[in-house]
Amino acid sequence: MGMDKSGTQSIAVNTWVKLTGFTVRAGYPGTSIVDHELVMDAGAVGNVSFRGQFNSAFQTQQFRAVLNGTTVLATVNTATVGTVNGVTVGPGDTLELQAFTNTTFAQVVQPGAAVTYLVFDQTTQAHNVEAQPQTTTWNRTAETQVNRAANADEVDVDWSVSADTHLRADHDIEAATPPWQWNTASDMLATPRIGPAQPNTPPQLAIGVRTWDGRPVGELACNASTATTWRRDRNEVTPCSIDTYSVDAGELIPWVHWVDVWEDDEVVWSGPIQEVGTELATGATRIDAKDVAVFQWYTRTPTTQRWSGLDPAPIARDLWRDMLRLHKIDAEPELLPTVAPERFNFKTTADTRMLNQVMDELVRIGLTWTVVAGRPILGNQPDTPIAHLDACDFLVGLRRVRSGKRAANDVRVQGSNWAQTERTEMAGLHLQALVSLDNLYGVENITAAARQYLREVGTIRDVLEVPAGASLHPDAPVTTADLVPGRVFAVHAGELAGLMRLKTVEVSWSGTARDVQVTFDAVTPPIELLP
Repeated sequence: MGMDKSGTQSIAVNTWVKLTGFTVRAGYPGTSIVDHELVMDAGAVGNVSFRGQFNSAFQTQQFRAVLNGTTVLATVNTATVGTVNGVTVGPGDTLELQAFTNTTFAQVVQPGAAVTYLVFDQTTQAHNVEAQPQTTTWNRTAETQVNRAANADEVDVDWSVSADTHLRADHDIEAATPPWQWNTASDMLATPRIGPAQPNTPPQLAIGVRTWDGRPVGELACNASTATTWRRDRNEVTPCSIDTYSVDAGELIPWVHWVDVWEDDEVVWSGPIQEVGTELATGATRIDAKDVAVFQWYTRTPTTQRWSGLDPAPIARDLWRDMLRLHKIDAEPELLPTVAPERFNFKTTADTRMLNQVMDELVRIGLTWTVVAGRPILGNQPDTPIAHLDACDFLVGLRRVRSGKRAANDVRVQGSNWAQTERTEMAGLHLQALVSLDNLYGVENITAAARQYLREVGTIRDVLEVPAGASLHPDAPVTTADLVPGRVFAVHAGELAGLMRLKTVEVSWSGTARDVQVTFDAVTPPIELLP
C-alpha cells in the first residue's frame, strides 16, 4: 500500500500534526485510504518507508510514521527517507504520517510523489490453515555389524499435546480460559505487585485497571495474546496501548478508568484511558491511554498571576499543581534543583488560553518536563552521566554528525511589549530566527530570553549520534528506573565518546518478549556570549 500527499498543508508549530490530503500512490492499486491513513486489509509483515519535506529547511523539522495513531515507528528530519523493516500489522491497523516544526518561518508541508509519501511494502502474509488428521507410519531398516539383515516392525507414532499458562504463578490447566473477574469496590489500590526480578532476567509485566480515585477494577492477563507499548518523552504527553482479549470495551469508561503498568514491583506508567474498542468478530480489544499531561489540553489557564525573577520550572510547578487539584489527581510535581543562566518575569490570565499553550511558551524559554509513573518531573536533570553505554549496547550502528540544521546566529524574540534581537559571530553568516513569546513582558526579561535562545542555537554542532528509536541490547547496563527523559548517559564508540541526554524511551511487550527503544539528544555546552 502507498499514498502520496496531493496538496500543501500549513501545520501548527511545536506539536506533532497528522498530515492530510493523500492519493493512492502509483503502482499500489490495492491501497485503502480512510481518514488520511493507510488501512491494512490483512495480517502481514512488511517494510515501511516514508518521506516529507517543508517549503524550506530551518531549525527543527521532522516527520514520523505512526502505527494505529500511537506507536511511533521511526522519526526522520525533513527531506530524509525513513525506513522501518519487519513491521507486523493486522487487519484494520492504520499507518499515518505526522510532521513537526518549531518555526513559523517554514511550516508548509510540500506535496508530490517524490516529496511527501508513506508506503507499506508487504514481505510476508499470514494465512489461516486448517490441519487435517493424518496417519503417519515409520518404516525402519537396520543392519548389524556383520551385515545381516534386520527386519524392522512398523511403529505407530502417537502425538500428544499438553499446555500450560502463566497466571501470576505456574498453574496447570486443561484447555480452559481463565475467567475475567472485575472487583467493584475496595478501600485500597490492589494493582499487582510482583517480587523483584532475579539478576540477568527480564522483568515481569503486570497491568492493573482502576478508577481515577484509586479504586481497583481488575487486572489484565499478561499472556502470549497480550501486546503492550508504553512510552516516556521529554516535553510531550506520552501514550500507552494495550491489545488484549481479557476485557470488552463495554466494561471500560474513558477518563474514569486508568491503566497502571508494572514491571516487577514498580509502576512504570500510569494514565487515564482515552479510547477502547473491541472487534466484534474476534473479541480483540485495543486500549489507548495517555499520561496525566494530557489534562493540559483539557484545562484552561487556571490562575491570574505574575512571577518575577524565576526560571521556568517553579512557574510550571504552580500551574501543574492547580491543574492536578482541579481534576482531583493525587500527584505532586517534583521540582529538580536547577541553576538557570537566565531568570524571567512571566504572567498568566485565567481562562484566556489552554494550559498546554502556556506550557509550550515555558518550554521555549528553557523548561524541561516529563511524566514518570504518573508523576510530573520539572526542571533540568544534572549533566553528570548516570550510566556508560558502549556501541555494543545498541542494536544499531552509531555515527558522527556535524549539523547546522538548528543553527541561527541572529535571533529576535517578540514578547508582549518588547522585541529584542541578539547576534553572535558565525563565520560571517547571517542565519536568522524569530520567536514569539506572548506571556513574556519587560525589556530585561525579553532580552534574557533572546540570549538564552541564542546560547542554544548559535553554533554548528559536532556530535556522536544514536539513531532515533534505537533498540537497546537486552544486556545493556541500564534499568527501567534509569530511563527517565532528561537524564544523561555517556556513550562510547571506538575512539569517540559523547554525553547524550535521553529524549524518549518506548518499551514494547509482545507476550514475554520485551524491546526497549531510546532516542537521545547530544549534550552540547551553550556558547558564551559577550555581556
